[in-house]
Amino acid sequence: MAMNYTMYQYRPDVKEKDRDLKEKDRDLSTLVAHSVWLSKYEALNDPFEFAGLLEAKDFPDVDVLASNVGIACFCRAKTNPLLWSHYAAAHKGFAIGWDMSHPWFGRANGTDKSFLHDVVYEDIPLDPRSFGNGSAFLMSSLTTKSTAWAYEQEVRLIAKCGGRSAQIPKEAIKEILFGMAMSSERMSEIRSNVLAAGMSPSFAKMTRRSGSYGVSPEAV
Repeated sequence: MAMNYTMYQYRPDVKEKDRDLKEKDRDLSTLVAHSVWLSKYEALNDPFEFAGLLEAKDFPDVDVLASNVGIACFCRAKTNPLLWSHYAAAHKGFAIGWDMSHPWFGRANGTDKSFLHDVVYEDIPLDPRSFGNGSAFLMSSLTTKSTAWAYEQEVRLIAKCGGRSAQIPKEAIKEILFGMAMSSERMSEIRSNVLAAGMSPSFAKMTRRSGSYGVSPEAV
């Protein structure tokens, strides 16, 4: 069976106002710039992120390191309706499919050289006493979440410095998936901007899967 090396980043496709109160097409601009935001852990949406760090008294340097790291979150799943509801504005947004085998992500050099890591789901927070050093404990803390989040099938890009954007080669974008509630006009606008930026991904719109509560992509 062929391995699926695509990971997806869901975007609500919202417009926001800048400091001058001018409307900004944030998610489309980010897509065209082929960049991702590296969030610091306190900005993530799970209040229990890195719960084990609260008990890390044996590794005083770990908390300092953790406060600086940047994380971009992706999902392996593209047909889970919960992801489209939670992260793509109730199916009105879109998803970017990134080729995680692209050399930029480090997979070509082996997973030990990569800064992409699959999230592990556990019911009990990590115990720092079971780790021999702070580095191992920190990496496990960065990549372990409650089993309540397992439906996301999350992959994390972890960098040393957060609170900034990272530009990824546009060739790594292989798919653009439109939510089933997105208008035809908006799909055309996004497609034309993507093509004008020199990208050549495939395009599909999510549709209701017959006989189920699921969704599946149809080429457009």
